[in-house]
Amino acid sequence: MLSGNDLLHDFALDPKAPLIVAVSGGVDSMVLLNLLSQTTHPLIAATFDHQMRATSGDDVQLVEDYAKQLGVTVVAGEWLRKADQTVSEATARTARYQFLADTAHRYHSQYLVLAHHGDDQLEGILLQLARSGNVMAMSGMQPSRPLGDLQVLRPLLHFSKADLHAYAEKHHVPYSVDQTNADDTIARNRVRHLVTPVLKDLNAGVLLHTQRFSESLEALIQLATPGLQALVPKPEMRTDWTSLLKQTAGVQRLVLEQYLQAFHIQIPAQVITQVLQALAQAKGNKHFDVAKHHLDAAYGKLYVDAPRAIRQPELPLSVDDTWHELADGRMIGLFHERPQCDTWAYVPAKPVVIRQKVAGDYVALPNGHHKKLQPWLIGQKVPQFRRDDLLVADQDFQLVWVEIPTHPELFQTRQTDIIQAVLALKKPANDSEDNNGK
Repeated sequence: MLSGNDLLHDFALDPKAPLIVAVSGGVDSMVLLNLLSQTTHPLIAATFDHQMRATSGDDVQLVEDYAKQLGVTVVAGEWLRKADQTVSEATARTARYQFLADTAHRYHSQYLVLAHHGDDQLEGILLQLARSGNVMAMSGMQPSRPLGDLQVLRPLLHFSKADLHAYAEKHHVPYSVDQTNADDTIARNRVRHLVTPVLKDLNAGVLLHTQRFSESLEALIQLATPGLQALVPKPEMRTDWTSLLKQTAGVQRLVLEQYLQAFHIQIPAQVITQVLQALAQAKGNKHFDVAKHHLDAAYGKLYVDAPRAIRQPELPLSVDDTWHELADGRMIGLFHERPQCDTWAYVPAKPVVIRQKVAGDYVALPNGHHKKLQPWLIGQKVPQFRRDDLLVADQDFQLVWVEIPTHPELFQTRQTDIIQAVLALKKPANDSEDNNGK
């Protein structure tokens, strides 16, 4: 086992930089504390009582006693939580890291030093493989990584659990044993007791190979990330996927995962596959409900959390150059001349009723043709979730305008044989705007 200074050599730290050492009382962190106490760094041993085991207070006492023996400052914290607060590995980890970060800021340290070792690395990568196989998360723990304004250091990744036990025995390092580590109902314990021994029997160098895999994959991800980001569409509610269909399925999967991350959406691998299959068809509609989010794949386009329309009561309009408010807050009106607006259409200069489509509607197109609305919308590749709530303008029991945001030009043809008005829409009016056509 290297000395404490050798352990930190690759990190190139200022020898006087204070270090926050996370110490649980287990053999890993107690050995780490012993090694680092041999350096010139001021140390703060930070121990956190999760209060999830009856003996956790004993562990804190053990850390405090050993830190005092080594002449190391110790800071103890505890998880103060409400009675109804969710208790899990994730919430406990969040509370622990918050305590460590607070301690670092209190002692003006930039570094958190953790005692993860080679066996932890192997177990973590195997668990990630079993749970998702997401390559972006498969590189495991790195020796150094940022955490906000701090840097997390893991100097023991090249050492095994057996190495740490041997060091503790040789140097009389005290440590506690977490009895839950024997509980094989916990997934990590099952991997530790049933899987990694087999791998070590197959090849005694598996931990070194795992660390090499981790560092190499992380390097490959860093090299590939710029190319991947160049393919990821901007995080907008509507994205045209057709240009990405020439990419392999694997590339599309990575792009989609990265794209959804911008919306803080994580979905199961099988749903990713289903979404990509729906996008590849470039026709029809497929809806996916994922947790609190919804995705729609329609005609090669992906819609993320597309807003569902508010039901619009019938709204009569006449050509009065006045804005009227729709149920969703937008403004609409009939004008003699085109006002400043977001979208517009020509319609015969007669009163209309603004409403939402109903079964049996026919649309009167500017070219003189009449089409049944539903198949016409399908021909225009309007997604199913949009079709049901489209606004239309009803004039004498035929539709002279249909709101299709992707094809507003369909109703912008000037007809010279009839007098036409301008049907205009704009976003919700600001308080400073008046109610005229400006």
